[in-house]
Amino acid sequence: MPAPAWGPRAEAAYWSPSPVHGYRVWRVQSRALTGARRPWRAPAMTAVCLRTGATAGVPHWNGECGAPGCGIYARRELRGIRGLRARASVPGTVAGLVSLSGTVVEHEHGYRAERSAVLAAGSLWGDRLVVGWSDAWLAALFADPVATLSGRGPMAQIEAPVTAGGRGVSMAILADRLEEIGADPSALGREG
Repeated sequence: MPAPAWGPRAEAAYWSPSPVHGYRVWRVQSRALTGARRPWRAPAMTAVCLRTGATAGVPHWNGECGAPGCGIYARRELRGIRGLRARASVPGTVAGLVSLSGTVVEHEHGYRAERSAVLAAGSLWGDRLVVGWSDAWLAALFADPVATLSGRGPMAQIEAPVTAGGRGVSMAILADRLEEIGADPSALGREG
């Protein structure tokens, strides 16, 4: 099987009875949050094989859909996302903690999953650090990211000016907060 660009090989697929947590990024494009391949219109998504259009049996782990394999991608560690600090300096990058479920394919540095639900997300938007995890805030973020990140919608759980150390320090604060939530998602007060 061809190796994904971010890991040497896939391990066997497994069904996860409890969610697996990982991190990913989106870009604000055309007033939508867009992943690597398509826009996300809601904080939850079910994977689709880009070769067959099917949702059944996704993600494929035997190479039948080609490379890169289908599924919703997430990294084990937020800091492991290539270019995260550089992307964060570009307006419109959103980083988040996701809960992966259904069939999950494990790779060296992350996962591909059948289903994903966003637990928390944040961005350096303009001169502010914005992080949210309430269901209402996440729904608004995926419905209209520009309005939500600009403060025209539900209030985020954390809104603060970019630190005196600049965007790099603020990105480290964002990464730290998402990793704290990832270490104890029960602190959000909901399942996932």
